[in-house]
Amino acid sequence: MLTTGFVVPQYYSDYFVEDASFVRMDNVTLGYGFSYRGQPLRLFGTVQNAFTRTGYTGVDPTSGINGIDNNIYPRSRTFTTGLSVRF
Repeated sequence: MLTTGFVVPQYYSDYFVEDASFVRMDNVTLGYGFSYRGQPLRLFGTVQNAFTRTGYTGVDPTSGINGIDNNIYPRSRTFTTGLSVRF
C-alpha cells in the first residue's frame, strides 16, 4: 500500500492534481546602439527561456500530454550575443 492509502487504483481521483500557475519570461533582448569612427554599430544580447517562477513540483507546468509530464526534458536556456554593423 502506498502513502496515499489507496488499496485499488483511483483513476478519477484528484489526489495528484496540483496548482500549476506560473510566470514565465520567454525572450529578453537588450541592445545598445553607438557609433565608432562614423559607423553605426549595435551590440545586443538575447536570452530565450529566461526564467519560470512556479510552485509546481514537476519539470514544466506546460509540458506533458493530457496533463501527465512523465519523461519530459526541461526547456533549454539559450544565450545569443551579436554585433550589428551597418556600412
